[in-house]
Amino acid sequence: MMPAGPTQIAIMLTRRCNMACGHCSVESSPDVKGDPTEDQVLSWFRDAAAAGVAGIQLTGGEPMLRQNLVLRLIREGQRLGVATVLSTNGFWGKSPGAARKIVGQLLDAGLCGLTVSYDQYHADFLAAEAVENIANAVAARNFEINVTITRLANDPAVQPIVDRFEKLTHVNLRFYDIQPIGRAREFPGETLRTETTGFCNACTRPAVTEDGRMTACNGPAFFEPPGSPLHLGSLGSESMDTLLRRHWEDPILDTIRTSGPAGLREELLKIPGFDQFPFRPQYHGVCDLCLHITSNPPAVKALRERLSDPQRTAARQAKYTVIEHARRHFGKLNRSQVNGPGASLVLAGLLRGDMAAFESEAESTLGRADLDWNRLSHYIAECGLASAVMNHPERHRLDHWAPDFLFTRLREAALRDQMRGMIHREVADRIATALSEMGVRGVILKGWAFQALEESAGGQSLRVPGDLDIYVEPAAAEGLRRKLIAEGFGGDPHAKRTGPHHLAPVTYRGVMVEIHTNIVASFWALPEKALLARAQPVPGKAPLFTLDGEGNLLHLGIHATAHFFSHGLKHGMDVFRVLRHFGNLDWEYIANAANHSACPRAFWTPMRVLNEDLKLGLPAELLARGPNDQRQKRLDLVAGNRLFVAAEKAYDLNPITRNGLFLMMFDSWMGRLRYVAEWAGGDTAEARRNAMETQPGQAVSQLPRYLRQSLADWRRYRGAVRKVSEDFGM
Repeated sequence: MMPAGPTQIAIMLTRRCNMACGHCSVESSPDVKGDPTEDQVLSWFRDAAAAGVAGIQLTGGEPMLRQNLVLRLIREGQRLGVATVLSTNGFWGKSPGAARKIVGQLLDAGLCGLTVSYDQYHADFLAAEAVENIANAVAARNFEINVTITRLANDPAVQPIVDRFEKLTHVNLRFYDIQPIGRAREFPGETLRTETTGFCNACTRPAVTEDGRMTACNGPAFFEPPGSPLHLGSLGSESMDTLLRRHWEDPILDTIRTSGPAGLREELLKIPGFDQFPFRPQYHGVCDLCLHITSNPPAVKALRERLSDPQRTAARQAKYTVIEHARRHFGKLNRSQVNGPGASLVLAGLLRGDMAAFESEAESTLGRADLDWNRLSHYIAECGLASAVMNHPERHRLDHWAPDFLFTRLREAALRDQMRGMIHREVADRIATALSEMGVRGVILKGWAFQALEESAGGQSLRVPGDLDIYVEPAAAEGLRRKLIAEGFGGDPHAKRTGPHHLAPVTYRGVMVEIHTNIVASFWALPEKALLARAQPVPGKAPLFTLDGEGNLLHLGIHATAHFFSHGLKHGMDVFRVLRHFGNLDWEYIANAANHSACPRAFWTPMRVLNEDLKLGLPAELLARGPNDQRQKRLDLVAGNRLFVAAEKAYDLNPITRNGLFLMMFDSWMGRLRYVAEWAGGDTAEARRNAMETQPGQAVSQLPRYLRQSLADWRRYRGAVRKVSEDFGM
């Protein structure tokens, strides 16, 4: 159902700023005069709340020049039930002590969100330490902030800033294109980006300026004169409710909200007499196109008449409802969705060579300001896909959206991957020789298996794994490990196992090799004997084998769960490699093997999420064989929230949360008891004790922290379940 008006607005507390940035849309500076009184601002705030506004952004200028007013408004928001957020340049964080003090005041007052702007233009007035101090202060309070970075086309100034901020926790980086408005009108056109498509989210949030005007958006419409559809009127002569209703009911603004300025252009060209409107061949952003159209009175009049048609109004309302649902409820416009499965789906389309799928999703995902390119660059590299992206023949299709630092980082990661791939081939030869001398075979697993199969077929490997895993019969495992160490591999000959299903690793030229005595931990109870019996030789690499297609798919599912649903893009592309390399699979065999394991959900959960989010094309009849009850939907929720953002190693995870999740996946108490029994004794206990000795984060002294983290994890999980239950009637 459509809301009666905008649910969020911005209020400019001052147009003054202690900076005069070259790209400022409202041309703020220390010399600007004429702040609204505190009583005026409070009146605007209360009138907005009374009109049904649920969220208010405090902005400027620099609102923290009026810090006492900011705190009073936040507390007023608490009293009125209005979520209050703040946008600032962060000048008040120049020292760690000041940052901690002011962050404490803001959060104690009830601040709901904080955005700090910092880029090459702010850097002329403020050192980056201020942002770092604020980031550290909010991290201590377990609060997240956004850091917005504006950019030109092919902007080399972005990478040093991102490099500096990338290790800050509790920080989301957001990237905005500079628009030719305010001071940025002086920027040469060739330095600006040319993105003009898509709906305009800024037009959903009107702004009250420091002199009491209401504009259609916060910043770009600031200098528009009366008569422009972007200038809604003045609170000195009309009520807040009237202006908000005008903003919401204006068909031109409604079109901008749902189809963007490009939608206005499309409609204008359909009106007789306007087919020769002097549109320019190229615009430097959505604001450039919007201001060109809305500053032409005849065009505005004709558009308003055409767009007021009841059928067009109803169509826009339906479209807006879809947009809002997609933004709020895990749809493709939701920020978490964009930075998780959305970005992974676009990349998966590129890597699979499905350019139709890539094109259908790229604009709505890669063009988003809240796509965190910093996190995405690390995620691609962590998934071992840097080379695949950089060497892809269609990689240039990313150039339109991606900042240069993405390619710089991926190029460096790709070089490391290529060098590691050369070492892998040498490791394969040396292990094959050792196995031949011992008279046993080895079954290489996971990414190494696909790498070997692709290279044996004369092609390039899609993904270079970080470490190498190989199964040998348990009776031969220790002998192989000692032999490799004797022949030059690194490792302690007497080291205890580090996993319930593998020995302590050995290394060769920096590459880690794990020798498995089971394919996966035995408590998952995969039919390993049957899977190993179906193993196939790697061409030209005797005595190295790989699992067949069915075995590889089963192993992939369990492995994704065993690593607590991380590296989803990597796992998804490995599923694609199984389908591509092995052709027709025996889906009945796979379903039966999964359902007869000790924990079928360990296979079905990641497979369902990967298939749905990455459009992998697994047959519906296969997925229908898995569970579909309430618990499965909740596990799908957990997997969906982690698979495309998490990139931890197994022992980076909180063991209480991890084991709690594993227990949830078993359907019977017998299965849970078996898991606990194996966890408490035998090889699993040995591996855990060794991990505690070698991984400081696993020490018993960390137990209080683990308990607090697990309680927080549980609360977030319950909150997410409640939200999904309310939204979808679960």
